[in-house]
This record gives sequence, C-alpha cells and structure tokens, in this order.
Amino acid sequence: MSTLARVALFLAVPLLGTAIASAEPGMPVAVRWWGGDTISVESSWNLSVSVSATAGDAQEADLTVITDAAPADSDAATFSAAGGNLDVSLDRYANQADLTIGASDAFEATPNTVRVRSFAGESLWVLIQADAMSILYTNDEAAASIPDPITTEIASIDVLVLPVGIQDPGAIIAAASARLVVPIAFRSPRGREFKAFEEHLAGAAGRRDAVGNTTAISTNIQTGLPGLEVLEPRPWRARGKLGALLKSIDRKNARSQETFAPLSANQMNHKPSNGTHAPRWNVEHMAGTELAFFTAVYAAANPSIPAWRSFPAQMPPDYVPAHPEWTGAEEARRMQRVAALRNRFAYLLDGMDLDQLPRGGPAFAQSLQGMCEIVANHYDEHTAHVHKKFKLPDWPEE
Repeated sequence: MSTLARVALFLAVPLLGTAIASAEPGMPVAVRWWGGDTISVESSWNLSVSVSATAGDAQEADLTVITDAAPADSDAATFSAAGGNLDVSLDRYANQADLTIGASDAFEATPNTVRVRSFAGESLWVLIQADAMSILYTNDEAAASIPDPITTEIASIDVLVLPVGIQDPGAIIAAASARLVVPIAFRSPRGREFKAFEEHLAGAAGRRDAVGNTTAISTNIQTGLPGLEVLEPRPWRARGKLGALLKSIDRKNARSQETFAPLSANQMNHKPSNGTHAPRWNVEHMAGTELAFFTAVYAAANPSIPAWRSFPAQMPPDYVPAHPEWTGAEEARRMQRVAALRNRFAYLLDGMDLDQLPRGGPAFAQSLQGMCEIVANHYDEHTAHVHKKFKLPDWPEE
C-alpha cells in the first residue's frame, strides 16, 4: 500500500479536527536550560526568547533579555531587564517575513505574540507569556518573594525558573502556585547544592529527570503537586538510524517548502479544472499529517503535549481553506513550524524501539521507523502532485 493510501485510510476515521492553523495557539511551549542561569523559551509560532545574566551568556534567539545592563553595542533585539521596567513584545505577522519587536503598549498583539516583562522588588524577575503560558524567571539566589503585580495578575504560574541556591524555594513555589519548577545554576543533580535545594523543597514538588535540556508546557499541563523538572544543560540529539530518519523528514519537508514559497495566495487557492485539490490543501494535509502523527506519540509520553488531529476535508468540494489569504511563503513557514515542533520535542523518542509501534502512533505504520518513513514520503508524493498542477492549461501566472 502506498504512503498516500495508508494516510488516506488514517484520515477516513471519524472525529477529524478543525484546520491545522486554528490549532497553533495553545500548542506546547518549550522551556530550555543551557547551563548556568541561561534559559530560552520557544513558542509554537517558532519564536524564541533567551534570558540570562549577560549578553555573552545568551543563546541565539529572536529576542534576548539580560538581567544586567545592556552593553553599548547591543543590537535592536537585545533588552535589559534591569530596573524592572521592561515590557516588550515579539511576533512575526502572517505574510511578513520579518519579525516585529516593540513596546507592548504600542504593539498589535495576536494569539502568537510573545510578551516579556521585568519586575523589580527585593529581586529582579522576568515574566514571559507565550501561547497562554506564563514562565517566571529569576537568577537571584537572594530572592525571597514575588512582586505583587505578578501574583495579582496571574493566579498560577505555569513554569517557575529558580536558581538552586535560593533559600526558601518552597515558599516561592507556593506563592506562585507554580505548576512546574525548573531549577537552574547547578553543576550536577547529584551535587551538594542541588541536594540542599531538594531538602528545602520539603516535598513541595515531585521530581522528574528529563532527557536533554527541554521541557514542554501547554494548557494541557497536569494539575496537582507541582512538578520539579530537572533538565540537563545540553540538548538531546537523535543518533544513528533515528537521527537519519528525522533528517530525512527535515529534507523532504524543506524541499516541499521550496515548491510552495514562491506561490501567490491566488495560486495557492487555485482549483484546477481537472477536479483535484488546490495547492493550499496539500500543505494543510501534509503538515497536518506530520503534526498528528508526532504529537500523538509525544502526548502518550508526556500529557503536557496535546495530541492534535487537525486535517482539511478530504474531498475537493468540501474543502474550506484555513487561511485563504496566506501566500505560499506563509504556508511554507507553516511547514517550518511543524518541523520545528517535531524536532523540539523529539527527546521524547529517546529509547524507543524503531521496530516497535510507539504508543499513540498510527497502527498501519507498524513501527516508529515506518511512521517516520510515511511522513517523509508523504511530503514527496503530495509535492509531486502540486508540480503537475503547474503544467495544467488553467494554472494562473500570478
């Protein structure tokens, strides 16, 4: 059975979701630790923020926030949180290639906007809000309380980032009503300082050791006892055959992007006279398949990641485009976002047997390797169909 036939069989089951675009706000946010006091936050819209003490420690990101004063040679995307008066937002609007960064009070916010603020009391705090999630950060070991404006505005902080040298983490966790705690500024979870941090928690959070430097957070987050997510200072990398399979998906996804990126919105919406789908349908279908397969597997491994099954209607007469105004370049960015999400949380595949079907995977794939190969080949097959449309006599020139 061909890739298309197997995927079509998968899509034929009931309870198909809405179009993929409507699923993007609310998808999981990644919080990543890079050693020391440096973290980054990455949203489903593929926007990133780095927070650290100095610009030299920062990770490459769309927006950089440092807790010290900004160097004189800082670029336009680097901001200082010092003084507690920072309020800046980050977005990239649909059909615009460039990022928009600016003061939040003069910013045209969308559901994908990332907002970053700083608050100064006895200590300096940085608050990041993205995809309905709140990430609160301090690197000050002397921090003993959270500024009132934060706790007044936000009843429960989703991710609380604290240095392990902090004296009373349990009290701060309680004040924040934190759902997840990410410790930073430690050498080893087996070290004396980290063990003292855990003792100070006094059972205020349940520990989980992560593979790599990333944790997922979303509106799907589990409630109850706050989680203590112990990250490693380096990202997890897919090795061997799994690494090759994921890179194959990346290549074929990128090759497909090259086909769609030059097309106008009119060309993306064109309905061929031979009764086949508009090119836009192929993007929504391909990206929706990759998103559905991998988020189902990820959700089975970590319920904080929602499983999304969002596909366009199968038959051309029933199809309603999610974003008819998007150009081909924006649809290509949709595929980029899906690939970035899959790679961002691929650490959840660690230790899985390639010859076995992972929990949540589509039964017809038979194995993790089969699932990866289906997704990769699916891009090739549907992109080839779109190339045929370019040769039809009714294909629009612009």
